[in-house]
Amino acid sequence: TTAPARREPPPLIIKPRATQPAETPAEKPEPVKTAPVKKPATPTPAEESKPFEPVTFQADKFTSHIEPVPGREGHQRRVTVARGNVYLSRGGPESALFLELRSQSAVIFSEKRRPGEKQARSPVSPKILGVETPLEGAPGEREAIAGVYLEGDVVIARGERYMRGPRAYYDFTTDRAIVINPVFRTIQKQRNIPVYIRAKEGRALSARELWFRNAKISTSDFYSPTYHIGTKIAYLKDTTPYGKEGERLGEQRWHAKMKHTTFNIRSIPVFYWPFLEGDFTEGNVPLRRFQVGKHGDFGFGVETEWHLFRLLGLPRPKGTKARLEVNYYDSGVLGGVNVEYTRRSKNRQYTGYSLFYGLIDRRQDDDFGEDREDIAAPRDRGRLLIRHKEFLPKDWTLQFELSYICDRNFLEKYFPNEFHTGKEQETLIYAKKQRDNWAFTTLLKTRLNRFDTQAESAPDLGFYLLGEPLLGDRLTLFSESRAGLKRFRPAKGSGATDSRIFARLDTREELDVPMKVGPVNLVPYVVGRATYWDDALENGEHCRPYGQVGVRANMHIWRIYNNATSRLWDINRLKHIVTPEMVAFVADAGGVQPAALFAMDPDIEEHLQRLSGWSLALRQRLQTKRGPKGKEHTVDWMRWNVVLGLYDNAHTVIPADGRFMLYRPEYSLGRNHVNTDYTWHISDSTTFLGDANFDIDSADFGRANAGLAVSRDPRLRYYLGVRWIRDLSSAVGTLGVNYKISKKYSMSFFEQYDFDFENGKNMATSFSIIRKWPRWYSSFTFTYDESLNEVSLYITFWPEGIPEVQLGGGRLSLLRRSSRN
Repeated sequence: TTAPARREPPPLIIKPRATQPAETPAEKPEPVKTAPVKKPATPTPAEESKPFEPVTFQADKFTSHIEPVPGREGHQRRVTVARGNVYLSRGGPESALFLELRSQSAVIFSEKRRPGEKQARSPVSPKILGVETPLEGAPGEREAIAGVYLEGDVVIARGERYMRGPRAYYDFTTDRAIVINPVFRTIQKQRNIPVYIRAKEGRALSARELWFRNAKISTSDFYSPTYHIGTKIAYLKDTTPYGKEGERLGEQRWHAKMKHTTFNIRSIPVFYWPFLEGDFTEGNVPLRRFQVGKHGDFGFGVETEWHLFRLLGLPRPKGTKARLEVNYYDSGVLGGVNVEYTRRSKNRQYTGYSLFYGLIDRRQDDDFGEDREDIAAPRDRGRLLIRHKEFLPKDWTLQFELSYICDRNFLEKYFPNEFHTGKEQETLIYAKKQRDNWAFTTLLKTRLNRFDTQAESAPDLGFYLLGEPLLGDRLTLFSESRAGLKRFRPAKGSGATDSRIFARLDTREELDVPMKVGPVNLVPYVVGRATYWDDALENGEHCRPYGQVGVRANMHIWRIYNNATSRLWDINRLKHIVTPEMVAFVADAGGVQPAALFAMDPDIEEHLQRLSGWSLALRQRLQTKRGPKGKEHTVDWMRWNVVLGLYDNAHTVIPADGRFMLYRPEYSLGRNHVNTDYTWHISDSTTFLGDANFDIDSADFGRANAGLAVSRDPRLRYYLGVRWIRDLSSAVGTLGVNYKISKKYSMSFFEQYDFDFENGKNMATSFSIIRKWPRWYSSFTFTYDESLNEVSLYITFWPEGIPEVQLGGGRLSLLRRSSRN
């Protein structure tokens, strides 16, 4: 059906739809097509900076008439009444800001103006939540759509976000709209979860700004969500960077302001805050994790973790994350703030983190198993840690660290992962200028934690030169030199006293002679090192000379097997690479023993002594091609390394875990040994790995390990392994399983059992059942640690879209690597 014969159809541009409207039936009449409206010959400067985008329109049937514009003498407008599958759009479908409007009926207003006439602008400039919305009109055209009133299943969409409602009005000259009882939906890209806003009234203040009254914000598809944020007024601004054509140039970001907010569970308010401001990339609720139950030695407790900026109603600085942790236990109350940041500007880049924790300890004792029970502890405890690293102009790097811990056992008790696997707790300022193959460093360091043994620097200067070619690349020089004022400070209670401030000089020079003998890479080398202390231990030494002469050699042998194929083992050709290596060295430290020196660098001083030896290694790799045709990639199918290490002054008193350090033979763990490690990538989702140490001095294995890691996403992942350590009389079996039972339920299980220690002993057990709810998760967890005689039972809740949340938190999870490095 078309317009009556006595009236012309609206002269509007009609383009094919980018996407079929959801309300459109399978068959519909073809839309009426008309010629496009032309732009004026000479656009104004404002129009050149913001090109006009015409509006397309189509409907099942429509009629129109022309009438005067109220309040604008001499101006006319066309009023078009459209019914059935009304569709309007503006912009290109490939743009992230592509605008689409859909409804069952509409009244469309288009203005007819003289060529070159500027678009009228509204004098209104409302202020909502303190944000002034600029009013920009479209350039003048002979006829263009100025606004539209929509009714019946209204949808206003921009890219992946849309707003639904029964009635709406959209002003194309200002990109403003008003929607009654809207439902707004967008996707939070960083978490891959939807965000819904249901309100009494919604307004578009511009192409990037939205305003809502009496709104409910949630991640649930249901009208009555399990949990939501209620707010009297909500303001959202799309701060995503876009290009001139509307393409997104960075990650999607939303900035939000909310007044008089409540956090509601089952529509019951449980938390109120007068004003919230934050970034939707962190989720739409301040609560990050909630956990309740019996937490081992801590007793019954409640643990909570919050997004700090969202909780305080403050805008989150770019590149900064902050979390507040508040925990209550029978044994005490623990709270802390954790801030992480990464920032980049034109000539500056820096990163770091800070944390502060305080504890009121009601029990005032610590237990660490049967051998360390009832250790006295202070009532008020805590820690402060700041680590900052900054890249400065002219090749400078600055690093600052500050660490204060109230007592010796606080970190081990409440941050066990950081205590066992994290970086040493230090207070220092370190600066480095590095260019090409040289670097200059300076170090200022003091000790705040009196229970640690550390060396202070005031300052310590260093210069490093790596791989400097000499004599036309016939020789290669490696140089390390340090000079500074030092003080040795042993731990309080150790019986030793602090040294005075003294001078320390240290230099290490290595000269290599690289050469090639047939297929063999041969490098004879000589090392000279001298260290001087201005102070010495009682009956100790002031100077330690050190010399080393050695040779390194290796070669690479390979062969390709083009006919090696197997669907079973996922093999497509094989390349076998064999690399034999040999190192032999002779060294002497002038008879100076490490015990006679101040241990400025404990990991170094204890190894620099008369230790000579040689190592022979055979390293092998089998490589193959995997992946779909045309996108194959090279992978290591198997790796197998064998290393033999022999020494003339082997240390039979150290544990049976001898190792040869190829880059610095003087740091080797000097027990005669044969070490081997093997890795077999059976497929991209199944790997077998193992390693072993055979101690030649005792003619027995000192260590062995084997394990199988399997990933059958999305349902099953597991690891099964065993590790045997002779000197600890330990043979620990490990089983870890993650299994997705159904769409709603999944489970995880972890078990470690020592088959050898004390004739068999359970080390650790953990079992969790995870339940998925609409946009949030809950879990029930049981853990048992026999070494500490602790049992924990707790329930955890966390919103969907926070995959980094780990069940149990840092004080409750089984030992894992620390991120504080």
